[in-house]
Amino acid sequence: MTGLSDMEELLGRIENKAMVDYMREAIGCYHAGAYRGCIVLSYIALFDDIGEKLHELAKMNKTARTISKDVKQRQEDQQVFETYMVDQLKAAKLLTEPEASMLEQVRVCRNKAAHPSGVHASPEEARFVFFEVIDKFLSKPLLLTTQAVDALMGRLGNTNFFPSNDITETKDIVQNELAGLHAAAFPYLTEKLVGACNESSKDVARNTRRFLVGLSYLQQDDLTDHIRKRLVKEKADDTDFSNLIVRVASANPRVLDGHDKTTLLRLRSVLDSAVEDVKPSVAVTQLSHPVYLLGAMLDILGTKKVLNYFKDFAEGTALKYRYSGTLVQLLNDPVELKNLWLSSLKEDAGSSTFDTANRFASNLPDIDELLPNLIKPKDAFELVVAVCRAADWGAFLSQGLRSNRFSAVPKLRDMAIQYSEKDPKSADKMVKGAQPGKDLDEFVDDFLKNED
Repeated sequence: MTGLSDMEELLGRIENKAMVDYMREAIGCYHAGAYRGCIVLSYIALFDDIGEKLHELAKMNKTARTISKDVKQRQEDQQVFETYMVDQLKAAKLLTEPEASMLEQVRVCRNKAAHPSGVHASPEEARFVFFEVIDKFLSKPLLLTTQAVDALMGRLGNTNFFPSNDITETKDIVQNELAGLHAAAFPYLTEKLVGACNESSKDVARNTRRFLVGLSYLQQDDLTDHIRKRLVKEKADDTDFSNLIVRVASANPRVLDGHDKTTLLRLRSVLDSAVEDVKPSVAVTQLSHPVYLLGAMLDILGTKKVLNYFKDFAEGTALKYRYSGTLVQLLNDPVELKNLWLSSLKEDAGSSTFDTANRFASNLPDIDELLPNLIKPKDAFELVVAVCRAADWGAFLSQGLRSNRFSAVPKLRDMAIQYSEKDPKSADKMVKGAQPGKDLDEFVDDFLKNED
């Protein structure tokens, strides 16, 4: 049983220092034998404290905001509000069952003490109420939801919180951590995570950012909405958050949707910079790579929305990474991007700038297998003619492709031969336009067909 010295020590555990005076007076009542006074003062401190915590939670939680408003109205109307507040908090799962049960016990003790029922409060009852009020409530920083979040935030400095960079493993860890939280905690959690992204502790900052990415990867509607508002919208103008916004958007492109015009303009800048600033060491399989982001956006948001809102980003990515097999595989559906990509290939293939033409000739074998799904035989023939033109101008890798009869790109070669046989008149016109004096049969025999 709690003794007198223990009661004094309990005062140091009270989070809200405004409640210390109430509880100190409660101890004074206890010393004077006024056990009723001890219980009543403890009760007043308890519900004042819960009311203040509810008010703080209402700033970031819609359910808490509704309860807080109703409680305040009851107080102004001089109605009994304590039971109503406990019932509403319990229903919203902002209080646990044990906490609600303990509040009911305290309420019963208070009612017995405050009314002339003929039952006198005992020292044991007074000590019980005093201890439980502080231990279960006044010593806690906020209501249930924020207590759990604060405990989680305190662990984000642990080096091994995320043992690997794998996004699937990160998602699983985040999902496991969320198991102890009610959905009402999500706004507070998101706000605390965003606020800790630039902590001086590298472990905290790194784990916080990974947690946000994992949170986004869960693709839950309520979490998506909180991340959209508290990270993407509020931090779109802060370049310190640009890389994180790209990674979060790659994990769940819906965070880019539904923004006002100003935020949309800022997000376009963030995404455009991601194309320009990405380091060569970043693989296309990483969330921060624009190719990964574009693929996720096309898959989740759809081509129309991507091109309506983020056209420059989409086109910039398609052009910069036009020789990436991962990028090329994204082009089956978006006709606009595919046409832009193909046009750039044709320009590269026949460029009079040696570096450009050589780059095409060097990278073409990497995407040859994918070409039949994306281009027509006519396009293939145009590319072959363009390579031969660049070879005539001295591009040595283009010369290598031509001298080896395009054996390094068999899919392209076969499609080009197919076109020459299907539409010889048009093919012959292309050849004469690029290499005057050479006819189609000679062109095909010299540069496309295998030697017998």
